[in-house]
Amino acid sequence: MKKFRVGLVGVGSICNGAHIPALKAIPEIEIAAICDIDPKALENTKKNLGNENVPAFLSHKEMLEKRLDLDAVHICTPNYAHSPIACDFLAADIHVFTEKPISMTRAEAAKMLEAEKKSKAVLSVGHCWRYNNEMAALKKFVDAGRLGEIYYAKAISNRRRGIPGWGVFCDLEKQGGGCMIDCGCHALDTALWLVGNPRPVSVSGCSYGKLGRNKEIADMGGGWSWDRDNFNIEDFCTGFVKFENGLTMYIETSFAAHIENDYFGVQLIGDKGGATTAPLKIFTDENKVMLDITPHYLQPASPHADEIIDFYTALSDGSEIPIKAWQAYDVISIIDAIYESARTGETVKL
Repeated sequence: MKKFRVGLVGVGSICNGAHIPALKAIPEIEIAAICDIDPKALENTKKNLGNENVPAFLSHKEMLEKRLDLDAVHICTPNYAHSPIACDFLAADIHVFTEKPISMTRAEAAKMLEAEKKSKAVLSVGHCWRYNNEMAALKKFVDAGRLGEIYYAKAISNRRRGIPGWGVFCDLEKQGGGCMIDCGCHALDTALWLVGNPRPVSVSGCSYGKLGRNKEIADMGGGWSWDRDNFNIEDFCTGFVKFENGLTMYIETSFAAHIENDYFGVQLIGDKGGATTAPLKIFTDENKVMLDITPHYLQPASPHADEIIDFYTALSDGSEIPIKAWQAYDVISIIDAIYESARTGETVKL
C-alpha cells in the first residue's frame, strides 16, 4: 500500500473509538493533523494518539491553510458539518471519507457530488453495515443469482430503548432528524447495496415522536438518558420506496418503541429464494423441497476497520472505491423524502 498522510476533523467518540484504531493498524498511514471545535477533544485525542505534537486546529479551514500535504481526511463531525467541510477538502484535491450519513439533506449531498466531479480526489461514506459478516455472505448469494429477481426488501434498525443522550443526536438542527437519519441509514444503505442499488422513483413515509418526551418510560441510564423536555426528533419512523426496476422496499427504524427486542437486519424476497439476517437464513426450493439454509460458520468481521482498509487499498491500487458517493446520495435522498412525506402526507417523487 502507498503511504498516506491523513487528517481527522471532528475527534469525538466515533473518531477515537473506531477511526483512529483502524488507521493506527495500517502501517502506511500517518495521522498528520486533527481538528475539532472543542479544545478538550483535541487534547484527549492527542493522548489517544500518543502524540502530543500532532498539529491540532479549531477550524478545518485553518487546517487547509497550513498546507500539511494531506492525502485524505476523515470527517467525523455532526451531520450538519459534513457537506461544507467535504466540499472544501475536495476543492483542495484531498480525498474525503466522511461518516454516515453523507449529509443532512439531498441538496447538501448534491453539492458534495458536484465537488467530487470537479476534484482530482474521491468521496466515500462510512456505511459500515455492508461489512457485517452476515451481510457480506448474503451479498455473495445475491450476486450469484441464488435469490433470482428480488422484488421486495425490508430494512430494519429497531431499538426497544436506545435514545442517544450524548452529542447532538437529539438536536434536530445539527443532526437533521432522529432514528431514520442515524440508524435507518445503515439498514437502508445495506439493503440497497444487497439488491444492486436500483434507482428510487417514489417515497412515502411516516414519522413519530411518541416516547421521547414521555417522562414515565424507562431509559438505559448513562449516555442513554436524554433531555425529554427538549426532545424534538422522531423516535420511530417508517418508509416505503418504489424503484425503477419494480422493486419495493419497506424501512422501519426506532430509537424507542414498545417491541420485544432490538433488531438490526434486512429481509429479501426473490423469485428463486429469500433471506433474512440476524441470524442469516436463506429460504429456497430444490427438487420440489422447501429448504432453509443457515451458515455453519462465518469469518468474524470488523466493519469500521474493514471499510477503512478497503478505502485506502482502493486509493493505493487505483481500483473502484467500495462505497461510492452516489450510493450514499441515494440513501439521503430517500431519507429526505421520507421526512418530507411525513410532513406533507404526500408521496414524494424522486
